Amino acid sequence: MIAVLTAAVVGLVVSILGTPAAIRLLVRHNYGQLIRDDGPTSHHVKRGTPTMGGAVIILAVVAGYVMAHLVRLSQPSASGLLVLFLIIGLGAVGFADDFIKITKAANLLPTAAFTSSCLGLVCTFDPTASADGDGSLT
Repeated sequence: MIAVLTAAVVGLVVSILGTPAAIRLLVRHNYGQLIRDDGPTSHHVKRGTPTMGGAVIILAVVAGYVMAHLVRLSQPSASGLLVLFLIIGLGAVGFADDFIKITKAANLLPTAAFTSSCLGLVCTFDPTASADGDGSLT
């Protein structure tokens, strides 16, 4: 029970203190959300809202997990590490998505188009007609 409370307190403190610091850092470097002009006009107020805030939440989860195991002086479990790596992996995908949006300065929709054919148990897919918003993915 002490380990759970430790993880909760550490995660809460890291997220409460880390989120404002991360927002100031992201605003200072102009890492804000880009809003497409063809979307709803109500979304235009979100222009410039800092992205990548999930990194603070992931940091809080990792810090809480590590501190809980340090308090108990125990080894992390395999299932706990799997969940931790899953969270970090999904966070990396979100970070990459936000990073690409910011560095390309575009928030365009991808276009998915493909042809498929199956012969018996063998199927093939041809995604060459797919493209992201700026046409660079083929």
